[in-house]
Amino acid sequence: MESLNTILNQVPPDNSQPPPLVSYRTNNESLQKFPGALLQTLKEKFKLNHKTSLALDASLSSLVTEGTNVEALVDNYNDAVKRACDKTFPIQRSSRHAPSHKSVPWWTAELTVLRKRTNALRRLHLR
Repeated sequence: MESLNTILNQVPPDNSQPPPLVSYRTNNESLQKFPGALLQTLKEKFKLNHKTSLALDASLSSLVTEGTNVEALVDNYNDAVKRACDKTFPIQRSSRHAPSHKSVPWWTAELTVLRKRTNALRRLHLR
């Protein structure tokens, strides 16, 4: 049996940048459309022609159990889910006032608290 170090050394390092996170706006109408869009994109991505999601699920399961390149199958599946999301849901644009948006990189939550406290004390002093 191979050691964990031997197995890890055989895997090439992933030097690629992760894709940027995308937030989607969902509503009841788009959530109802999503299963159909996902079914369609999975059929296109894996070149399968099944009428029901159960038959498609069975084919995808057999591809994973019989396949030699499971990572490629997972990448294709993730791509199909992303395409279905892109097709179905509008993208949530980030707000300027979102916590992740900082006007300067050195600003912290602690500075926000201190600033609010300073402004409150200033208002008290000016009364």
